[in-house]
Formats: sequence, C-alpha cells, structure tokens
Amino acid sequence: MRSKKNLLIVITLIILLPILIILALSLYSRIFYFNNIDPEKSNQNIKFNKIIQLDILNGCGEDGLANKARIYLRNRGFDVVEVGNYDSIIDISHVISRRGDVESAKMLSKAIGINDSLLIIDIDSSLSLDCSVVIGKDYKKLKPYLLGE
Repeated sequence: MRSKKNLLIVITLIILLPILIILALSLYSRIFYFNNIDPEKSNQNIKFNKIIQLDILNGCGEDGLANKARIYLRNRGFDVVEVGNYDSIIDISHVISRRGDVESAKMLSKAIGINDSLLIIDIDSSLSLDCSVVIGKDYKKLKPYLLGE
C-alpha cells in the first residue's frame, strides 16, 4: 500500500514538474520581453501589457487611408475596433483621448507618428474606446504611409 502511494506521488511529480517549468518560463519571458521593446524602431511590433482600443477616422477624404492605418496599428498590437469617416475634412492629423488616459494616447501617437502636441482630450463615456485617430491631409507624414505597409 505504501509503495502505491509513493508511486502515485512520483507520477504526479513527473506530470506536474514540466507544467510548472513551462509556466515559470512563460511568465519570465512575458515580463522581460515586454519591458525590452524599443518603440522607436518603426519596423518592430509594439506590444503593451494593456490593450489600447481605438477607432480610426478618415478626415482627409481619400479612400482607403483609414484601412491602411488599421492594418498598420493592428500589426503593432493595437485593437482597432472601427474605421470610418470624420465629420469634416481637416489638414492636420491628431489623436483624441476618449477616457483621459494620456499615456495610452501618447503610445498611440508615437506608434503612428503624430506629435504629442496634437493630442486632444475629449472624454466621451458613451464610446467604448480609449482613443481615436483622425487622419488629416498631412497623412503622407504618418508612419503607415511612409513605410509602404
């Protein structure tokens, strides 16, 4: 009877030990991988511990620009939930913080190539978004259109 208990304990350890090692390695790589990404490298995917949800609004009137930005930002870990048209034509692209989370808006600005000085805080609790990107007539200066992705 005692040998059956010992055998059961050994088998349990043989099964659980690899699982614990895999979990520990996964946690280690997640912690250190996310902290070592250089967001300045435009060809490197930017990954965050927080998922930033946003919409992209075309404010320059040219077809397909919001979709191109959607692909670019999704490839960098952003959750683009909607693309559409802005209510008017604008000259300068900008980022709107919808929940007042300035850090998320700055990360988004940096990722797409919009200067932080063009960040607008317009809290709208009716939207389930962190930010909005409004693409203006200056879109050719933004990263999705410079890199040809």
